Amino acid sequence: MITFYYLLVLAALVLCLAGEQIRVNRWIWLLLMGIGLVLIAGLKGRNVSVDDHVFMDFYRNAMPLYMLILQPGAFFQADSVEPTFLLFSSLMKFIFPYDTGYSILIFLFALGAVSLKLKAIHDYSEFAFFSLLIYVCDYFLLHEIVQVRAGLAAAIAMMSFRYIISRDLGKFAAVILLATLFHYSAIIFFPFYFLSTKSINPLTYMAVIVVPYLMMKAGVDPITLLSKYDLGVYSEKIRIYQAEQFYKGFKINEMNATLLFQLLLSGFLLYYRRELPDKSPYGILFLKINMVSVGVFYLFMPLAVFAFRLWEMLNVVLIFLIPQLIYFIKPRWLPELITVLVALALFGNIVMQGYLRPYTLVF
Repeated sequence: MITFYYLLVLAALVLCLAGEQIRVNRWIWLLLMGIGLVLIAGLKGRNVSVDDHVFMDFYRNAMPLYMLILQPGAFFQADSVEPTFLLFSSLMKFIFPYDTGYSILIFLFALGAVSLKLKAIHDYSEFAFFSLLIYVCDYFLLHEIVQVRAGLAAAIAMMSFRYIISRDLGKFAAVILLATLFHYSAIIFFPFYFLSTKSINPLTYMAVIVVPYLMMKAGVDPITLLSKYDLGVYSEKIRIYQAEQFYKGFKINEMNATLLFQLLLSGFLLYYRRELPDKSPYGILFLKINMVSVGVFYLFMPLAVFAFRLWEMLNVVLIFLIPQLIYFIKPRWLPELITVLVALALFGNIVMQGYLRPYTLVF
């Protein structure tokens, strides 16, 4: 049933090809596609995700709901997972039979993640169907099928971008806090509020990439420095990632195809940096996040698992950034073709990495 995923990508591709004809009512098509994606992610069977056994363990270890009142400290220390997952797991087990509760929990996470990401595509991208294709080919499969918690956290964090533009620190901080309660890595978005969304200094942001790369090559290990401080749950996460890397020998190619494309995309859009704010109010912001993601990747490379998690969280902006090539490359069919080919390449990478298992339904 791996063929099922190819059909899903084909459906998103058809919307791209028909984009001009259905653009006026694009929200209807996004809604219909969203319903389908929620059903696919929310009703997937056990073991469709390579991480399903991990979520089942978290769900199993969640304490009864009454322990939230009697021993709240113990309740939230039942397992090394974000408090929202424990809270919702206990609530589902309290209301529904054990297996049913887990299935409803996964469905609710899928509903929230897909809905918010499609809203972000509708609100932030003029080229919504191309953004949708990138989402379906990569982040839907990676986040909503595999990394359920990170998927919802990233979707919530996307809602904060509007408050960076409107300079509403209160709402921005509230959204990022909520996202972080679903996955701790979402805190990486917080510093972006304090960056300009009107301009970008090329030398500064090239240094954001080059300096961490040189540090990595020189053997500088910031993880060792961070390990000396008590950072609460983040120190615990670092220890978990260190153990995972030790036992699994987790490695990342420091010059993988996705990262090389990010560098090319950054260089191209830096060239048009003065025009970018006129094309999209989010353009400079997304470009900065894209470049910082590469720097973060190299900075924390000594702990590859940790580097990959943060890099992956920040990379969700590629959903919006890649189609912005359409603003600057003529004739229009060329950047559209590039966007489609990149999306298909991302899908091919997901397949080759072995993230996808045969699709089955939960019932």
